[in-house]
Amino acid sequence: MNIKFYIFIISFLCASINCTSQRKPRKVAAPPVPTVSALELFSQYSFNDAVSAIQKEIQATNKKGSPTYELRQLANRIRLGQNMIQSTEKVVFIDSFVVDKADILKTIKLSPSCGTLMTYAKAFPGDTKASEYQKSSTVFQNEFGDHIIYSADDDSGTEMLYEKILLGKNWSDPKPLIIETTDSVESIAYPFLMSDGTTMYFASKGEGSLGGYDIFVTRYNSDTGEFVKAENIGMPFNSPANDYLYLIDESSGLGWFVSDRNQEENNVCIYLFIPNTSRETYDTSVYSEDEIKKFAQIHSILDTQDDEKIIDAAHKQLNNLTQTTTKSAQPAAFTFHVASGVTYHRLDEFKSATAMKNAIEWTNKKSEIQKMQSALADKRRQWTNNASDTLKVEMLGMEKALLDLDKRVKELEAEIRSDEQKKLNL
Repeated sequence: MNIKFYIFIISFLCASINCTSQRKPRKVAAPPVPTVSALELFSQYSFNDAVSAIQKEIQATNKKGSPTYELRQLANRIRLGQNMIQSTEKVVFIDSFVVDKADILKTIKLSPSCGTLMTYAKAFPGDTKASEYQKSSTVFQNEFGDHIIYSADDDSGTEMLYEKILLGKNWSDPKPLIIETTDSVESIAYPFLMSDGTTMYFASKGEGSLGGYDIFVTRYNSDTGEFVKAENIGMPFNSPANDYLYLIDESSGLGWFVSDRNQEENNVCIYLFIPNTSRETYDTSVYSEDEIKKFAQIHSILDTQDDEKIIDAAHKQLNNLTQTTTKSAQPAAFTFHVASGVTYHRLDEFKSATAMKNAIEWTNKKSEIQKMQSALADKRRQWTNNASDTLKVEMLGMEKALLDLDKRVKELEAEIRSDEQKKLNL
């Protein structure tokens, strides 16, 4: 071959190598950052981030000319969560139980003094027109068995609360419970009336709810004959999911509530906790934002427990309740909790003569309360048809007498418990 040809080939190769070495490396595009929706952030309790996300989603939807009503509803719930998490209540949780939703009432154990929870089908077996949903709904009956509160659809199809009073052997006609509210309510259900006959907890869907159902509390105003404006009890009891029942057993010192957060369809989680005598929230100077978020989510029950003695005592009370409610013996004359693991049902069980004497007065006063509550309920029904001054004076007098009786009952309970504990060296 011609030497000039080799020189040409070598020169061409050198030029190619030089061009390649000087060529700038091609930029590789970064993978797109996944977008987390406002709803996902809301479900994760990331409310601050959810606020920014929902604003962008509303703007983007407006540009498309599409409706933003549902997004604005979500925005309201996000803001509610943003405010609510800042005042998360400090609660000690004892245990939790995941059950089928149909087994809620079988799982919860209450002292007889709290009243009874049952299904509508059990309370009103003769109502053949009730829907399957109605039959499975929760009904509250007081300790004396003469007052029932339940949920049913009103004329507009909205689920609301109603009450019936036992008059002799027959139940009265249903009467709607009037609860003051400024929010739009879609549904009210799962009632529980405290033994004071005044404080009521229930679950509701509507503008004031963070999730589907939220738990609310209200109190009866004897002056107006209505319940005052209900308040959302906040976190950790309420969540972006459905939160159903909230019950406080004053006799055992235990509380229960039901939620379907983090559960599969048709399952719920029943939480057992120690009710607070006053509301205490987490100090933001002590706990981080992430820690408070986990407490609001009930991320770990163990993280809420810092006193083993309290936890052990609560478990003993639960065991005692379980044994009491599963006994097949004759119905007890009464239920009186002396101490953790010590409960009496008959007068002859008292070891202290003073405690036994006071227990007799205590049972008599409880009977008086039962009779007076029935009489007062009758007066209130009369007031509906004839709002006379005479009836008003009578009702006010009876309400005052009930308060005095209730005060005396609580005084007796404290004296009985103290005397009997001394006798038992507890």
